[in-house]
Parts: sequence; C-alpha cells; structure tokens
Amino acid sequence: MLGEGDDSVSLMSAMDEIQKRVRADALSMGRTQTPVVFGLVERGLTIPALREEDQFRRAFPEIVRSRISDSIADLADVGIPETIVEAWEDRFPEGLNDLQVTAVNDHGVLEGESLVVVAPTSAGKTFIAEMAAVRAIADGRKVVFLLPSGPREREVRGLLSSVGR
Repeated sequence: MLGEGDDSVSLMSAMDEIQKRVRADALSMGRTQTPVVFGLVERGLTIPALREEDQFRRAFPEIVRSRISDSIADLADVGIPETIVEAWEDRFPEGLNDLQVTAVNDHGVLEGESLVVVAPTSAGKTFIAEMAAVRAIADGRKVVFLLPSGPREREVRGLLSSVGR
C-alpha cells in the first residue's frame, strides 16, 4: 500500500486502509474492532511512496527477497554453487522463464519458503524444485525430491548428489 502511487501517498488514505484491514481481521477472529483517527490536517498529509531501493534494503534486510532476472547466472548471487550454475547455463541456454523468476522473486523458494506450483506440462515446475533443492543442500539442509522414474529422475539425482559433495 505504501509502495503504491507515483511520488507520494496520502497518510489519511493509508490509515483508512489499515483500519479496514484491522476490522476485517478482527471479524475473522470473531471480534469487533472500531479503530478511529481523530484530528484534522489542512491540505492533507502525504509521505513519500516507499520503494524497494538500496536504502530500503539496508533498513529492512529481513523482508527483502533476493531478486533475479531471467539469467541463470543470477542464481550464483542467491546461493546456488557456481558449478551448478554453469551446468544449468549449458542445459538451459534460454535462461529462466517467467514462472521460475516469479517463484524466486515473489515467493522466496530459494529462501526456504514453501510453494505449490500448478502449471502445464513443460512449464518449468521441476526446475523450480531443482533450484530450491540445490539451495537447501548447499545450505546443509536435507531434501526429499519425488519424481517419476525415468531419464529425468536420473538426471536430477545426479545433479543433486553432486551438490552434497
């Protein structure tokens, strides 16, 4: 909400939205909340729109997710071992697709967040799981990876076993 808008955000509009959310959350818990703001500010009160830029990232590192582009090389910057990144660059010369970039940037799959991906065949779901599994193994965590048996299963098993060495 505070990141929306061009240059500034009306503080009163933001407070109104927060009050709506408080009332809705309270109702979902069987409670009634009636937050009220008293006062008057002539000509309104605005604050700068918040942008996820360098100063924001320094101030709130715990809520800023890693950001990548569609380049496989970016994965080295978010904890994927360089040898794996090089293998993936050879295997996927076209880079990451929108689904895969969204899984990393918006859903935090490389930061330990869980995600259920529903997409058509060949949309890149298995590679999202591979990225998350490799990052987990690289961080010293255990991984369970289920695939139907066949060539793809052998390929993934070989890749994942190389990370733990």
